Amino acid sequence: MKIKEKLAFFSKMAAQEAEQQRKAILTDIEGQMNEAVAEITMEAEKQAAKRIQSESFKIAQMKNKEVIRAATQAKRSVVDLRASLIDDLFNNALARVKAYTLTPEYRERISEEIKELALKRQNFKVLLMERDADFHSDFSSCSDFEAVKEDFIGGFKLLLEDRNALEDHTYLTRLIEARAEFNELKFGETQGGASDVGEAK
Repeated sequence: MKIKEKLAFFSKMAAQEAEQQRKAILTDIEGQMNEAVAEITMEAEKQAAKRIQSESFKIAQMKNKEVIRAATQAKRSVVDLRASLIDDLFNNALARVKAYTLTPEYRERISEEIKELALKRQNFKVLLMERDADFHSDFSSCSDFEAVKEDFIGGFKLLLEDRNALEDHTYLTRLIEARAEFNELKFGETQGGASDVGEAK
């Protein structure tokens, strides 16, 4: 082989070897880049998953708060509506009781009740509202009485002098007890009856 041919051969071999090295380097670089891209992609996916989880938790919390708030508002509305209905019911009953206390039947009933109690009690005084003071003439033979300024809608109180005790037979107390019993029977609770009924005069 001539020198020129040898030089051409070695040049060709060197070029082929250089090309192989270049390809190897490029392949190595591409592999490193792919690994880097894979690591970056994996890290990005992790961060995205954490972000999504965090945002989902926040959204769930907001939804839970909204549900709780809505439930609380609904419960409050039901309680308010129930209280309003009960108020209407007992205000209507109060108006009817007040109307009844203006009838002759009311006076007759009060007098009969006191006479019946006089058969079972001794040494007592009847406490009547000033408005009903003239009722005493119906039972004067069986009891003393005292007119009081207190407004208990209707009825009377008995002062048991020998025991220094007071028996309440007033319509106000009966309404309060009826309201409390109604609440307990219907709703399993007692709501402020005394002030509610007492204010509706």
